[in-house]
Amino acid sequence: MIQLTGVSKTYNGYIKALRSVDLTVEDGEFVFIIGPSGAGKSTLLKILTAEVEPTAGTAEVNGYSLVGLKASDKPYLRRTMGVVFQDFRLIDKKTVYENVALAIRVTGAGNREIREKVDSVLKIVGLSHKAKRKPPELSGGEQQRVAIARALVNSPKLIIADEPTGNLDPERTKETMRLFNQINRMGTTVVVITHEKSVVNDMAKRVVYLENGCILRDATGGYNQ
Repeated sequence: MIQLTGVSKTYNGYIKALRSVDLTVEDGEFVFIIGPSGAGKSTLLKILTAEVEPTAGTAEVNGYSLVGLKASDKPYLRRTMGVVFQDFRLIDKKTVYENVALAIRVTGAGNREIREKVDSVLKIVGLSHKAKRKPPELSGGEQQRVAIARALVNSPKLIIADEPTGNLDPERTKETMRLFNQINRMGTTVVVITHEKSVVNDMAKRVVYLENGCILRDATGGYNQ
């Protein structure tokens, strides 16, 4: 679960990226966080992943308090979540299988467990037949699915996707959102951060609208303003 209470973030003593944000995301929810450039979406992501701490307020993700979180505890927090980035962040010289396996290998898993879990998530994203290919040999949509598989491989409670459709054409965008919907139906909490209102309006999900560091709207349905 995500629980933010009165969360503010100020940079350099005067740049207010977030202003007293209250946000609760229950286990199993699917939530869009949208807003224009400079709304505070990136700062919110950095707080949720413990990259930065709030200047004020309290924040908790999957049972971890993010205020004063020890550096030694951050890897354990991050194993409870998977993050999907707009630029995919795949290693071009490694195969699809190896890219996904890296995320679980760092946890100390054995070869059999790695093989079973990688095979399972590649099946979920429909890329079992591309396991031996390398990222440059794949389409943008396929690379995004590899990134999603990598985020899933540690069976996280939470998936956070940062502008996951920003580099995709409309058809691949629809495929990606269908995949996130499938993952959510399997019980994983999904938070998608985007500025693309058309993506949001195609799905009847909860929408949190940020602007100037404040939540202006939090309701189920599209956003047409």
